[in-house]
Amino acid sequence: MRSGERDFRPLFTFDPAYAAQQSIPVSRTIMLRDLVIRLRFRIPSVIRYLGQDYVGDHLSRTTLLKRIKPLVDSPLFKDIARALTQGSPALLKGESSSSNFWDYKRYGNHTSVTADIDRTIASINKEEHNRFLLTFSNWLARFIPHLHLTPSGLVVKLGKKDRLIFGASFAVHHNSEYVNNWTN
Repeated sequence: MRSGERDFRPLFTFDPAYAAQQSIPVSRTIMLRDLVIRLRFRIPSVIRYLGQDYVGDHLSRTTLLKRIKPLVDSPLFKDIARALTQGSPALLKGESSSSNFWDYKRYGNHTSVTADIDRTIASINKEEHNRFLLTFSNWLARFIPHLHLTPSGLVVKLGKKDRLIFGASFAVHHNSEYVNNWTN
């Protein structure tokens, strides 16, 4: 089936048994791949198309902002309000060369990801079934314009749930460009 003919409605279907999901459904990953291709590899378009939890549709932004306003100073409140209403930092200025992209692609993820692959897969599955991340085929990366790769890691703390992180301050080498270097 060509991606132009695919019915993407199942991506919007709520699965009442989502919490029992033991692995990421391959059919969902294939459907997301086809959606990326259909939307010409534009990930922001994919996220807007999917909406729902991916863009925080479940949040009551007004209520949340009213609650946190007395708790934080004005500049931080403005940053939070912008992130909640526009979904982006006020300033993101940087550039990433093709060689920088390939340096990060070759580096891959932090060793904590591969140290206990079963825990990592379980954590990725939890994040996916909660709709906190999208899973794509690795080969798509080279076709996505303006993509910067950031290594993921797995934080394991005794008595707490494992947590996926991404190393936005990680530099592969001394002149690497990384996301946290582009914003304040």
